Amino acid sequence: MMKRNIYIIGMVVASLMLLTGCVKEDVTWSIANIAFRPLIGNDTRAMESVPFPDDQSFNVWSVSETTGETYLEGETISFSSDGWMSSKLWTFDGMYFDAFWPTDLPMEHSPVDGLQLWGFDCSDGDVDILVASAYGNSEQDDVVILRFDHILSRVEFRMLHSLPDDMSMRVKNIRMVGFAAVGDYNTTKKGDWETAENDFSYVVYDAAGGEGIEIEAGTTQYIGEEFYVIPQPCVASLEVEYEVRYGTANWIPQTETIRSLSTYWEPGKHYTYTLNLRLDKLTHTTGISSWNNR
Repeated sequence: MMKRNIYIIGMVVASLMLLTGCVKEDVTWSIANIAFRPLIGNDTRAMESVPFPDDQSFNVWSVSETTGETYLEGETISFSSDGWMSSKLWTFDGMYFDAFWPTDLPMEHSPVDGLQLWGFDCSDGDVDILVASAYGNSEQDDVVILRFDHILSRVEFRMLHSLPDDMSMRVKNIRMVGFAAVGDYNTTKKGDWETAENDFSYVVYDAAGGEGIEIEAGTTQYIGEEFYVIPQPCVASLEVEYEVRYGTANWIPQTETIRSLSTYWEPGKHYTYTLNLRLDKLTHTTGISSWNNR
């Protein structure tokens, strides 16, 4: 009788072990909401990463690596006491994520091609665009690290003069003529822009009837505000209106044109054009740097 009881107990334990093993195999993934850790830039010398601002939101899509089906469809993710959390739970599948900011852009998403933007207009020069892509699953601490990068270029101007000591100059107007202000993102080639006609002019600075900005000898001064442009080969010309005078004489209006800026604007790059007015002509140099996210 004792041997029979031991046999029964052994069978029960074995069954429990098998059952436990099956249950464990079915729940290796985490029953939790998808969480994100958004950053801006890459942690390198050229471009330091910074936390995504808590007072901003971003939109995110996710696609199953197994089935190719869309799981998150442009969900807006905002910061809360729990962090950056999606309203949806993790699934068994690993997923690929695409995110963008600002959230009011008419961004579309393709499971194959990712984020797509049609007919974006940067005429005002005041809209920055960030995008991020990442792979994640429920076994990676439930957190997806999103590293956002800039997909536009940033431009600014500054000026100096190399005139004789008895001459003064002041800037009245700077206008960049002949580049594209409208384009499509990621619609023909992965991660690239396709631009329209080079028919746009942008006013970098305008004194609007005022005296303008006097450039002091031996100093370089920033003119106007920095602005954003669509990456493209830039052959735009630059028209500069200014005034010069000798000593305390009257100001004399002048106009100079730089025929081409001859630059290839790349995404995530910062372009600083330095203008130098000399006695014989107006020249420029181009400084190119990575985006400083701090």
